[in-house]
Parts: sequence; structure tokens; C-alpha cells
Amino acid sequence: MCETGTVTLTTPRLTLRRFTLDDAPAMYASWTSDPKVTTYLSWSPHPSVQHTRALLAGWIAEYADPTVYRWGIELASSGDLIGSIDARNSDPAIDLKEIGYCLGSRWWGRGYMTEALRSVITYLLDRVGVNRVEAAHDPRNPASGRVMAKAGMRYEGTLRAAHRNSQGLGDSMIWSTLRGELLPSEPPSGGAGSDAPATVRLATPDDLDAVTELRLAFTGRFGTLDAEQRAAVAADTADHLPDRLRGGDLVVALAEVDDRPAAVAWLDLGLRFLGRTVGPIGTLFNVWTEPDHRGRGLSRQVVRACLVEARRRGVRRVDLRATAQAQPMYARLGFRPTVYPAMRLDLTD
Repeated sequence: MCETGTVTLTTPRLTLRRFTLDDAPAMYASWTSDPKVTTYLSWSPHPSVQHTRALLAGWIAEYADPTVYRWGIELASSGDLIGSIDARNSDPAIDLKEIGYCLGSRWWGRGYMTEALRSVITYLLDRVGVNRVEAAHDPRNPASGRVMAKAGMRYEGTLRAAHRNSQGLGDSMIWSTLRGELLPSEPPSGGAGSDAPATVRLATPDDLDAVTELRLAFTGRFGTLDAEQRAAVAADTADHLPDRLRGGDLVVALAEVDDRPAAVAWLDLGLRFLGRTVGPIGTLFNVWTEPDHRGRGLSRQVVRACLVEARRRGVRRVDLRATAQAQPMYARLGFRPTVYPAMRLDLTD
């Protein structure tokens, strides 16, 4: 690894920077005094701003160490300090960094922590040369797990009774990203809808509602579904999606804008013929971008995410059926037409 210490990072909505002692009042008001923030952390709310200032003094002294990475999260639009994020517990033997973070509860649910986390992960992997970035959360705090998933991390498993926080002894759900695994998150390239950047990630069983919403939109693209039809699609998705994602024979890539589902692609790795699984072959389907977000390349991004995962799993070929209008996009991704409307991508090329 090439340790750089804490350098300023910027995202479309945030500035990640070093702390100063002048940050103590804002830090205390925003999160260190907030019991909602510390519910599943190992420390209690600070009793006074002096307590926060003393903590900051120690943090600032540590900036002299190039292995220390600790950022204040500042809103680019207002300069408000809203949280912190750090990389710690370095293990140079395996090029590992562990990330932890806090965000004031007033700013929850707006995608800020996902944006900050992804920026830090990208920096550690690309600039510092870290091979493995990991993070953990208490199962009783699933919102933190959703942040990790949306930032592109993968859930690995749960360690039982592995940590102690303000709620007592607890389990730890472990997430990680390895170098080369982080899916691209591209800025918008024009078109309608929000100007916020899109985050592309692989769906987990917890994303059932978001995937169902997009599947309903895809299924109803030629005409409005009635209540009975919508219920049938939702029930079919609930019956099959979570188990197939856990089983590994289905990959679903999601693009989100402002923490809302914007595009999706499905990759079926469980193709069967005469009762036997045929592989390693994938079938791409249910590719859909919400109308408000078209023209931004989101369909291309979610398809690319599926292809990255397909290669990682050793899939040799991906097939699909595409309209004449969509075929140029797939051709740019390397698909070749076979018999219309079929196309094929050989991943061994």
C-alpha cells in the first residue's frame, strides 16, 4: 500500500476533509450528542461540547500519521458538517482497511453516507492500493447495511456475539469490497430527470420492494396493469427473487438516483434444458430504465454491472433478446446479433 493520510475528497454533493478544533460545536450539535446516532455504537452521546473538543484534539494530532484516514463530511452546498467517516484497523499483511462512519440523524435517508462511503472506498482501492475494504454493522441496524450495499459492498456473513455496543453484546454483519470488484458509478450524461449521480450496485434480498417496483413498470410498459395483474407480478417476485439471489443463480443490478430505484437488469444463471442446468451460460432480461431517467446511460450501466458479475462467476456466454431500437446499445457492450431479435456476448473473447 501507498499510505497518503487524509486528503480532501469531493463528490457531487459533499466535501470530505480533515477536522479542525473549530469543528467541535458543529460536530457536537450534529451527531456526537445525538442518542439516535449512538444507539448501535460503542460510545455514548457526549455530555458537552468540551468532550467533543477533547476527542477532536486527539484526532487532529493523529493526522501526522500517514496511515490515518479520518474525514469530516461537509455539505458542498452549505458547508454544514454532518458526519464523519474513517478507515482504520489497517492490516498491511493483506492490504486491508476497515471503514466506520457516523451521520447526524437530521440527514438520514438522503444518500449522503452512501456517497461518502463510495468515495472513500474508491480512494482506498485506487490511490492507496488497498486490496480489501470491509465494514460491519449490528443486525439490529439494517439501515447501515443498506448503505454498504448501495455503496457496492458485498455481504459476506455474520459473526455471532462479535462486538459490544451501547445495546450490549451483539452480532456483526460483515461486508467487503476487493480491488477490481467495485461497480462503476457514472455521472449523468444529460437527459431528463434528476442531475444527481447514479449509484449502480447488485441487489440483495432486502431490495425486494425496489426490484418489484421496477419489474411492475417493465411488465406494464405496453399498457397499465390492473390491480389483479399487479398483485400477481408482486407475488411472483416475492416468491422467487429472494431465494434465487441467495442461491446464486440470479443476478439483479440496480441503478439508484437520490436513493430511488431508476433502472434494473436481470441476469439468469439457472438456465435449464430437459431438467438439467445448462452452463456456464447467462440470459439477460428485464432491462428497464424509468422514463424520468432515460438518456443518462443507466440501462448500459446496469447491464455492464451484470456482465462484470458474470465474468467474476466464470460465465462463458450471455444471451438476450432485444428490439431493433435497443440493439445498438448492446452492440456497444460487445453483443453480436444472431437470429433477430437474439444477440450473444462471448465472455471468453
